[in-house]
This record gives sequence, structure tokens and C-alpha cells, in this order.
Amino acid sequence: MPVGNDHHQVAWEAQVLPLYDTRAGTDSRAQACRSETVALRWLRVVPQWPALRSLLPTKYYRPMTPQLLRYGLAGAVGTALHYAILVSLVQFAHAPAVAASTAGAVAGALVNYVLNHRWTFASSRTHDHALPRFAAVALAGIAINAIVMGTMLSLVGVHYLVAQIVATGVVFVVSFLVNRAWTF
Repeated sequence: MPVGNDHHQVAWEAQVLPLYDTRAGTDSRAQACRSETVALRWLRVVPQWPALRSLLPTKYYRPMTPQLLRYGLAGAVGTALHYAILVSLVQFAHAPAVAASTAGAVAGALVNYVLNHRWTFASSRTHDHALPRFAAVALAGIAINAIVMGTMLSLVGVHYLVAQIVATGVVFVVSFLVNRAWTF
């Protein structure tokens, strides 16, 4: 009797492998495997819900924790640049906090794209495919950042760095989930 998710793997292989026409030679099997890989690519974004995950072969989904840690470390680099620009513009150039935060977010996003594409997600997608998606997520993150900053500063009346810390947390969670599922 298979252990853990192995019984799902066996059941899956029993359903899928007979669909390959092995009589036509190795080329058709290789082509079928490539098609299977493309068709199953969406499985790398399977949510961490045990009920769904238990239905899939374990080799077709990745654990989220190591990726989340790498995303956090890459984000720390981008966030350090973001905060450096924010503080510099507010303290030395006397720029409005929301504008300074937006400028810092743009610079941080550029650094984060390179780190996330290469290291966090180790994406095989081309820059032509991943960069526009990352840019869309980054623009949404910048908009969320500005909204949270503006709301915290005007309605709550906290220091701009406290508002930025809250905004960073919100953007971190949202952008990780969207980048993992859609961008890379």
C-alpha cells in the first residue's frame, strides 16, 4: 500500500500514462511529456490547502515556505533601498512623504525584479513574459503603498515611518501571493 500522497501518484500515473502512444516511439512519448509539463505548469501555484494538495502528485507542487523566505530576503534588499530613498527625500529634500515613498518603491521594485526572477522563483520564463507581469504587480503594489501611506498619515496621524512599515507589510503579502501565482 502506498504511503502518504504516493497513492495519488500511482492513481494519477495509471490514468495518464496509458494515454501516451508508446508504440509510435520515444519521440511521441517525449512530445507527450513536454505537453504534460506545459499543461501542468499551473500546478506550481497550488494553494497550501491540504484538501486540494492531497489530490495532486507531490512532484507537481512546491512548498511555499522556502520561497517565502527567499522572497523576504530579496524584499529586504529592495525595502532597504526604498526606505533609504524615502528618508533621504523627506529629511534632506523636504519632499512629501507619499511622493518620497512612491519614488523609493519604484527603485525597490527594480531591484526586487532582478532578485525574484533569478533567485526567489528561479523562473524559466523569459523577461518578455515575466517583466510586464511583474511591472503590473509592482504598479499595483505602489498604488496600495500610496493608499495605505496616505490613509495612515491623514486619518491616523502617525509618523511617516510607522505608516511605511504598515504599508510595507500589506504590500509584501499581496505581492508575494500574486507574483508566486501569476508572474514567475
